[in-house]
Amino acid sequence: MVLQLTQDLINTTLDQLGKGKMVDLSSDLREHVAMSHMMQKNRITYDSGKAITWNLNENNDGNAKNSGLYATDNTNVKDGSFTLTIPWRHTNTSCAWDEREMAMNSGSQQIVNYIALKKAQSMGGLAELMESNFWDGASSSTDNSTPFGLIGYWLAYNASSGLNGGDGNFGTIGGKSCDDHSRLNHYTGNYTNVSATDLISTLRDAIKLTKFKSPAGNKAMPKYANGERRAMYTTWDVERQIEDLLLANNDNLQGNLTKFAGKAMIYQVPFIEVPYLTENKATSDPVIGIDWKQFHTVALKGHFGKESPAKVKAGAHNVYENFIDFSYNFRCYDRRQGLFLVAKSDPLNS
Repeated sequence: MVLQLTQDLINTTLDQLGKGKMVDLSSDLREHVAMSHMMQKNRITYDSGKAITWNLNENNDGNAKNSGLYATDNTNVKDGSFTLTIPWRHTNTSCAWDEREMAMNSGSQQIVNYIALKKAQSMGGLAELMESNFWDGASSSTDNSTPFGLIGYWLAYNASSGLNGGDGNFGTIGGKSCDDHSRLNHYTGNYTNVSATDLISTLRDAIKLTKFKSPAGNKAMPKYANGERRAMYTTWDVERQIEDLLLANNDNLQGNLTKFAGKAMIYQVPFIEVPYLTENKATSDPVIGIDWKQFHTVALKGHFGKESPAKVKAGAHNVYENFIDFSYNFRCYDRRQGLFLVAKSDPLNS
């Protein structure tokens, strides 16, 4: 019989313990797309304020006219502006440890830093929650704690193509009804097949028909955002079929669907697969268009990722708790430009 290990070797030798390293299997999502956009970019910080408000102009005054010689002037004064307001929302994560655990997990006996592991587990759970907050979010006006995410708040599914995305399930947009302010509506569309004549054609319309520019006379009026930085977010099922169209070199595409730097694109707007959508929206297979010049995270200064020093837990003198807090919400300046939703069915229902 061939021995692999003698008993003396077993008694006198430790395993190779992989000191300081850990394989992370904590999430079923392959990537947390929203977290990277929120934490690293597409974020605006406000110093103060009890809520988040922005100004919109929806009407001109109607004073422009064609006239003849000696025509009588009649200048109208007409209100055309209004405001939208959304509240702050608050998210936190925490972890805890007993100080005796720290003593046990120290010196030469430490394999991996125990406190670092606890904090990593806490941040992993935060990333999972933030992904849900961003893509789904609050979907009812009775929800007073969940941030205003895309599918639950900012987007409203409609099977008809056009600017038909109204108030959605929450009931209002920034406290106003789209029935009263129709220019708050975003573009919507429906599709059945990922083909040149169905989804691709609908997306071409969605991209082209949402590129609004202010009239020349409004150049002097400061705007919240200039230019555009667009992308389309969808499931792997949709992206894979789009890549199949490219591989087939379908003549019906006629250059409308292209590929650059590994990404499929329509009019230079790339498709990006989102694992959260792949896992949770497989029935509706939505394509969500976002212009990151219009849509962003608004954070309260000093309170986005604020880590409080570890403190002794009340009633447990050996236990320390560590908290990280976020005060923020998601905002779209102009839904007509900033968002569109094309889907097989309502993604709110999967």
